[in-house]
Amino acid sequence: EDNPMVEEEEFSLYVNQSLYHVFHCTPEALGELAAGHILIKERLPFASSITIDLIDFDRFEIHASLIRDDSPQYGSCPDFVLPDVPQLRSIMSGMFSMAEKYRSHRGIHCSALSDGKSVLAFFEDVGRHNAFDKVVGDAYFKGLDLRKMMYFTSGRVTSEIIGKTAACRLPCIISRSITTTRALRIAEENSITIVGRIETEMPIIYSQGVCCG
Repeated sequence: EDNPMVEEEEFSLYVNQSLYHVFHCTPEALGELAAGHILIKERLPFASSITIDLIDFDRFEIHASLIRDDSPQYGSCPDFVLPDVPQLRSIMSGMFSMAEKYRSHRGIHCSALSDGKSVLAFFEDVGRHNAFDKVVGDAYFKGLDLRKMMYFTSGRVTSEIIGKTAACRLPCIISRSITTTRALRIAEENSITIVGRIETEMPIIYSQGVCCG
């Protein structure tokens, strides 16, 4: 039997013909990865236009075009109500039921977006930050309002992940693991709710916030 391994490649992202970022990623959903990364890094409203022009698997390149919309990024914040713990556990279970690679070798991160009822975007990636970017890119292409979404992750909640959460105006992040001290400080500053160890009998609510405008 072969030793289990997780696929990883290096891809260069070019935006408007200029080198923008180099990913070390699972080579899937690269359009979503690029779009999500651009939106988060630039803190752009979804009204901005991102087009994936070319994904070149021979040169390991992603080419994208960006047209900025400099109008106000966000209007008033929609109401957000955190579902109860059984529902959160059910959504997390639904995420892992989709995670074929994770079940196969466990050497990969899972990310999902949910409206509190079902999983609306899901991806796996060798990097937790890439998995985050992919679900955000998918939300962009589907026209979802992230201010009404919850982010689910298989990994611990780091400051990098909370920074991305704040940039997207996501109100809540749910993890099967725990958070870091710096991530908690950022979450509190941005009124982001963190729920950790959701699969245990006693989940941890690290911070209780509401969506900020």
